[in-house]
Amino acid sequence: MSDRSKHILMIRPTHFGSNPQTFDSNSFQSELKPEEQRIIQELAVKEWETFVQTLRENGVRVSEFDDHDEPMSPDSVFPNNWISFHEGKKMVTYPMYAPNRRLERRADIIEHFQSEYTYELLDFATEQEKAQLYLEGTGSLVLDRQNKVAYACVSPRTSPQAFDKWTQKMGYRGLIFQAVNQEGKEIYHTNVMMALGREFAIVCMEAIPDPVSREALTQSLKESHHKLIAITLEQMASFAGNMLEIENEEGEALLVMSRQAHESLTNIQLNELEKHCQLLVVAVDELEKYSGGSVRCMMAEIFD
Repeated sequence: MSDRSKHILMIRPTHFGSNPQTFDSNSFQSELKPEEQRIIQELAVKEWETFVQTLRENGVRVSEFDDHDEPMSPDSVFPNNWISFHEGKKMVTYPMYAPNRRLERRADIIEHFQSEYTYELLDFATEQEKAQLYLEGTGSLVLDRQNKVAYACVSPRTSPQAFDKWTQKMGYRGLIFQAVNQEGKEIYHTNVMMALGREFAIVCMEAIPDPVSREALTQSLKESHHKLIAITLEQMASFAGNMLEIENEEGEALLVMSRQAHESLTNIQLNELEKHCQLLVVAVDELEKYSGGSVRCMMAEIFD
């Protein structure tokens, strides 16, 4: 199996908005005023549709689903938090921190991939949620699929116990650490401060206060032959850590990032990234501002 996906699952954000149930854990999120709801929701859909069109124009296959009218969840645009796909035709569902985000798990989407692609479902959600142990998919997990290494930073949405159970179940070596933002608050998802390509790793090392943890992460990336590209806390706040390397139908590597993330990077950083892949930049300003997530979160990688 390739470690880069050529097929992406995405959910149209029909009922997009800021989520009051995630404000306590997501410092990247801005509150949406009720009087702004309609216009921002319309802009978010337009951003999403342009994003999907850009992927397809660049040779990436996208399976898109409309959001459900009921039950409503403002973060349904982020399917990678509740489902992930893996070699051996396995898909995993995850325990979610916010009650209204648990509503995002969709039986129809699960059944689609079971019937169309013969995926086997591994339910990692039910028992962990009962125990109040959370692990939000490839938001919590940054995966080196080639070398079977999983990285995670601890937060209310990423339980060390759930992380350990997942790595044991999936046959990964796990590396978990603390990471904080400029105010010293835990970073809610690992994929906000870290992104892995086949040959490079984008990491906000400044976010890891413990020198032993920084060294362990650096050493692990060195052993897997990843070129470290360090970003600052300010760049992380612009979602420069929230990127995803995928492939198009020609087998070319594409690094998907937001316009805000791209504009935050230096020429040296951009030149280094361009040595490894083509940069694919999309504008998702409203989606970023009011959800506290970016492009990587909107794409669930499918391996079929």
